[in-house]
Amino acid sequence: MTTSVRNGPLKVFVSRRNGSGNIWRMDIDGGNQKQLTSGNLDWNPQVTPDNRWVVYTSGQSGQRSIWKVSIEGGSPQQITNSYSLLIAISPKDGDIAYAYDVPEGLKRRVAIIPSQGGAPTKSFEFPHPFRQGIRFAPDGRTLIYLGVPARSNIWSQPLDGTPAKKIADFAPDRIFSFDWSRDGKNMAVARGTVTSDVVLIKDQP
Repeated sequence: MTTSVRNGPLKVFVSRRNGSGNIWRMDIDGGNQKQLTSGNLDWNPQVTPDNRWVVYTSGQSGQRSIWKVSIEGGSPQQITNSYSLLIAISPKDGDIAYAYDVPEGLKRRVAIIPSQGGAPTKSFEFPHPFRQGIRFAPDGRTLIYLGVPARSNIWSQPLDGTPAKKIADFAPDRIFSFDWSRDGKNMAVARGTVTSDVVLIKDQP
């Protein structure tokens, strides 16, 4: 899992080289690698719009929650105590979107919190369940996600609560990952098919 510093020569990524997943930084050519975190299952690194912080999820507190660490390294800071996954950062104001599960009906909701943490300013249930990453649109006013079970469709959910709409359909292919270009004019999509074999195992007399 890798993300780039905006308009900069650095990349931030997750490495398991020390056992548990941790956040690392490196130059764009792969040199000068530096470990930024040493928590428990640090994941989902996202760089803030000002390039000063890396926001990520971690199990360091006992449950998966949102933390941040300086792009230069130092002591990580916990942003929220809430169970959090699938985070995204608004390119407009740095607000953080994160998904969380609701036990009743096995539903998944999304909350929006300020960049410095605090209570959610918005919280809503997506009309279509999703499992993979969420993204902010370049204008910061919409969240983009993959619907399931097909996971061949890309959906747009405005933060003003208006209905979601499908913006791309790659059926019958499955979408594995997607992201916007920096100028917001194009979207890169990794897609393909998944094949598997059926194997029968029998006891031999």
